[in-house]
Amino acid sequence: MGLAVFSVLAMALLVGGLRGLSESLSSLDPRLLAAATGFILASDAVKAVRLQLIMREAGYRLRFRHALAARLLGRFMGFLTPGSVGATPGRAAVVGAYTGAPLGTALGASVLETLADSAMAAFIAAAASVPLLPRSLLLLLLAFSAVGLWLLGVIAAANEGLAARLYRRMRLPQSLMERAECQRRLLLEALGEVRDPGFSAKLAALTLASHLVEAGSAAVLVWGSYGPLRALVASLAAVEAAYI
Repeated sequence: MGLAVFSVLAMALLVGGLRGLSESLSSLDPRLLAAATGFILASDAVKAVRLQLIMREAGYRLRFRHALAARLLGRFMGFLTPGSVGATPGRAAVVGAYTGAPLGTALGASVLETLADSAMAAFIAAAASVPLLPRSLLLLLLAFSAVGLWLLGVIAAANEGLAARLYRRMRLPQSLMERAECQRRLLLEALGEVRDPGFSAKLAALTLASHLVEAGSAAVLVWGSYGPLRALVASLAAVEAAYI
């Protein structure tokens, strides 16, 4: 609830108050809103294909409609939770239910999706920031921070000693500790798919395509004022900033 209030207030600040925000929203053409929604759904369709690719690499068959359901449910769970933290486990739950994959494998696939989105956003943001330095220094630092945090997280997850200390601190029973360790290894196995250059190239291509399509959802709302190309570039920057 606090995040929702903060988001509304931030948008109102940009347009001159709550009244300005209300007028801006009411002035939007319903057909453009429908088109923007279509672009968002198309973006999730591309990401559903990406999720199929990840699960196929892990040895599991995931139907497109089930992958799309996982994407949409994950998006919904993200709306309901602060910082969209519920999106990744939400997708993992659906993927596991439809494929029968263990929790660690399903969660690893979902985390790999989120990692791909974050890495792509950081790469594009960093590339766009360099020509605009020093004005873009903050965005550049955020891009490097996003990548750094992900790397630290993966390194921590791969550290067996750290995992063992965590299990002891949580005072887990031996049986539960063994199950947790099994799922941790499965998660790392799923993340390790990126070691295959062919797979990584396909993953990056699908991620970039999904971001471009998602940027179209904002571009259609503003290209009447800015022109198609400028609107797409600005919208892509907005999408990447949101991911970071």
